Amino acid sequence: MSNIALGIDSLIPALPSIGETFLASTPTQLGWIITSIFIGLGIGEIIFGPLSDSIGRKKSILIGAFIFMTGLIISLKSETLNIMLLGRVIQGIGASSFRTVSISIITDSFKGTKMNKVMSSVMSVFLLIPMIAPVIGQLLNNSFNWKAIILFQILFFLTTILWFYTRQRETLVTSNRIPLSRKNFKKNFNEFKRSRPTILYTLILGLIEGVFILYLSSYSDIFKIHYGLQNNFLFVFFILSIILIISTLSNRLLLNKYTPTIIIRRSLQALLVVSSMYFILFLLYSSVSLSVYVVLTVLQFLSIGLIFGNATSLAMNRITHIAGIGSSIHNFLVMILGTLISVLYSFMSNSPNTNLFLGFLISSALSMITLIIYNLKNEKDID
Repeated sequence: MSNIALGIDSLIPALPSIGETFLASTPTQLGWIITSIFIGLGIGEIIFGPLSDSIGRKKSILIGAFIFMTGLIISLKSETLNIMLLGRVIQGIGASSFRTVSISIITDSFKGTKMNKVMSSVMSVFLLIPMIAPVIGQLLNNSFNWKAIILFQILFFLTTILWFYTRQRETLVTSNRIPLSRKNFKKNFNEFKRSRPTILYTLILGLIEGVFILYLSSYSDIFKIHYGLQNNFLFVFFILSIILIISTLSNRLLLNKYTPTIIIRRSLQALLVVSSMYFILFLLYSSVSLSVYVVLTVLQFLSIGLIFGNATSLAMNRITHIAGIGSSIHNFLVMILGTLISVLYSFMSNSPNTNLFLGFLISSALSMITLIIYNLKNEKDID
């Protein structure tokens, strides 16, 4: 899964250099270099879940690895922005196998609270890469060029896929495999639809994912242009990434005392309060200082770190018997919803900073409203 984060975050510091190569200068054009991989992830999610239920988890990831490598090579050899975007979409399709099938491997191996804790640990590792990837990308871009970043991604990918091939056992026994057919997909899709907690947490994750994608595609502009941090913005990003990791790690401790539903509810409440504070400050002063911005963002990231792992676990808890297809549909909906929301948020104003905090406010408010309505109608099903 770390290859997904590396593929996204390591290129962010090099976006201006890529723009110069392909004569793309606007934030929207450069943002598509990040957004395109999410489109590929969304497409691939719906493919690899059913495939992994049919042929097994390990083979599915190896097929995804081949597609991922193909996308990396296309991006490396691209001579136009459109060809690079095509490579990024293909890269995302391959990478979707890492995300979808990894979740299926966890649901094959663990249940209940244990699964929640393992999911938190996986998210911590997944979030470690965004902490260091921009630094690596900046160093490689400054020392060589942006193509050196893609070469590093290839080297990292080959190392991790070799480790996976030699160390990971197959977790889906032959007797539990589901033949790949339209009938089976339709049957399991109907099971997914009938699981109301799964639909609830898929929707909440999609809303939060949307604003997180927006953050990944716009934070460079926010720190460099709005706050003038030409050389130090990576340090701020480093601090924010550490906060995400601390949040996901602390979730293991919180699960010993609180249920995942309580943690999610309190995190959404905190996210809504912090986003409202920024909105009020924006109305009063039209902008906020860098220190205030960082403090508010830190508080938001603490909440997001607690939401991701717990909501994913609760979404999958009721559909572990269709883990591959269930994970596929869940991740597909989260990714597509998140990508669409991030695009909509990016057009709210000409200020990426304003769009980001308004996005946090809208997503947290809608998530809380959805959770409240669900609790009123289905309180006994919430866990």
